[in-house]
Amino acid sequence: IAFNTSTSSDEWYCSAYLNDNDWTLSASNQCVKGRLVGGSGPITAARRFGDDVLVYKSGSMFKGVYVGSPEVWRFTQVSTDVGAVGQEAVVDTHLGHIFVGRDNIYSFDGTTPIPLATGVTRDWLYRDMSVSYRDRAKVMWDRARLRLWIYYCSAGSTGTVDRCIVYHVGTKKWGLAHATVEAVVHYQT
Repeated sequence: IAFNTSTSSDEWYCSAYLNDNDWTLSASNQCVKGRLVGGSGPITAARRFGDDVLVYKSGSMFKGVYVGSPEVWRFTQVSTDVGAVGQEAVVDTHLGHIFVGRDNIYSFDGTTPIPLATGVTRDWLYRDMSVSYRDRAKVMWDRARLRLWIYYCSAGSTGTVDRCIVYHVGTKKWGLAHATVEAVVHYQT
């Protein structure tokens, strides 16, 4: 499935069933497209969620379920006020998706988005994070150590990702590990 296409920033477009080389629209091959018009703005991110797909806008979320022909994918809005700031701001963990939103870091297990950063941590993070470059946030999940690494542009940044806050899921504690990065990858030998 492709999202935020050149035709429309709120469009989804799926290839033919079991054939990612066939993008010819036809109900018989299940190559269809549609728009997610609920919530304002463009689609900012999408990730697999079990057999389904979660689609994010900056202030809303949708769950897509495969239903077969003729509809193929059925999308339901699951949040009208919480979404992800960018494509690299969402990561899949054993808790579900964890993502950077406009006003908090959230966990989504399939029912409702839950804020992870609260009080002083949340206030500090969103003062330290650039409003102009929030969409450049990059999140990495370290499954072995149960750590969530959130890289972002500082408030004084000119677009360079130069800060990092780390969340340990087991202890629910936060820490800092500032670094300037171009990309975030998990390397495994």
